[in-house]
Amino acid sequence: MTEEISVERQERIDKYLASQLSLSRSSIQKLIVSGRVMHNNSTVVDKSRAVKPGDRVTVELPGKSLNSRIVPEDKPLSILYEDEYLLAVDKPSGIIVHPVRHAEAGADLVAETLVNRLLFHYPELEKVGGRERAGLVHRLDRGTSGVLLVARTAEALQRLQQQFKNRKVSKEYRAISAGSMSDQRVRVEVPLARDPVNRLLWQPDAEGKRAVTIFEKGGENSSRVALNCSPITGRTHQIRIHASYIDLPIIGDDKYGGPDAERLMLHARSIEFKHPFSDKKIKVESNLPEVFKQLWSKIV
Repeated sequence: MTEEISVERQERIDKYLASQLSLSRSSIQKLIVSGRVMHNNSTVVDKSRAVKPGDRVTVELPGKSLNSRIVPEDKPLSILYEDEYLLAVDKPSGIIVHPVRHAEAGADLVAETLVNRLLFHYPELEKVGGRERAGLVHRLDRGTSGVLLVARTAEALQRLQQQFKNRKVSKEYRAISAGSMSDQRVRVEVPLARDPVNRLLWQPDAEGKRAVTIFEKGGENSSRVALNCSPITGRTHQIRIHASYIDLPIIGDDKYGGPDAERLMLHARSIEFKHPFSDKKIKVESNLPEVFKQLWSKIV
């Protein structure tokens, strides 16, 4: 399996690749020694070689291709809506939506993701966007639960993704945050960019991509706030970062300053969109999971 990487900052090549591929620097150095890393079409022999923005790096990773290692899994799949063109799945917290290419690079088999479950119950989905995506129209973070759309045909996938791109899809989340909120409604418009140190995270950045979230207070007690969250844009980790930005970190969010909990207290409550072929407006809702519901009911 080969990875092609466009360099975004100046750094030692082994350190930069380690941050991009979620591999240790020692693993990257072994790949360099074995001649598996190329920099601007020349084989890298010096692990301390510098790369700069605009450079291209190609890494040949060992093992089988990712698609050949994804196995269908006979595990539960909760369906909220279904027709011949699409599905709405109720995703549990703690499950990765699709295989993470870099983190799974050395594994013989890739399992324990939502894609593995989808491929078991709907094997035809490997023809919709590829086996690695299995018709997924969008994503939810590992810790986030709730409604997620899956297309059952290639044309449905294209049409639904176009609705997301044109911001014609309305999503509403529930979150439970630590802190207090004086206003009933807060609009947060703070651009986001990748964290230069940890490429798996994002951070507020004036030069980043536009990101907008509306927070409405559903209730509050001495230390917790129940939030109704409406993302206007769809950036990675957007709700989590924006909540932290206004000093309301989400409970269970150890990446962005939230207090410890048994799960991330963020739930995709509903999604509203037009059917890709009938244009009929559809709204799909997901009930709060029990542990979430218990905490929520103590606040609202």
